[in-house]
Amino acid sequence: MVLVRRPMNAIVCAAATGSMISSTTSPSSPRRWRRGSPCRATLANGGDELCGVIEQRGQRLIDGFNEIGRRHGVPLHAQGLGTVFTTVFADSPPLVDYRDYQTCEESLRLRLVHAVQDEGVRTAARGTSFMSAVHTDSDIDATLHVAAAAAAAL
Repeated sequence: MVLVRRPMNAIVCAAATGSMISSTTSPSSPRRWRRGSPCRATLANGGDELCGVIEQRGQRLIDGFNEIGRRHGVPLHAQGLGTVFTTVFADSPPLVDYRDYQTCEESLRLRLVHAVQDEGVRTAARGTSFMSAVHTDSDIDATLHVAAAAAAAL
């Protein structure tokens, strides 16, 4: 899930294992790639602290989604890096390959996606989430609140 109410062209930055993902929510083009330049420059010039904050906030989401699944008795599972991760419904996590992914309950995931989108949480339909420097602790709290209510209704 990508977090609460951001502009469609908001730049998403992530750093993982020494590499960085910089993109917009629109298809790639040289002009859109240049929009990511401030993000790349920030991370290249002492952005280690910022990357750590992004990683910690993403890990809070991963942990929060997993706790929501346990609390509501649904097989909701999040896994990945704090900067980019996936959310699925799986009876035997963690997922390690495509065969594992094929066992996930796609209908439940889509119901969750629609429920949180109805409450204003922007999500990627495939279940992949990208953390950004603009996501605040309040955004994470709001996202987990909406996800908990949606999970309870499944």
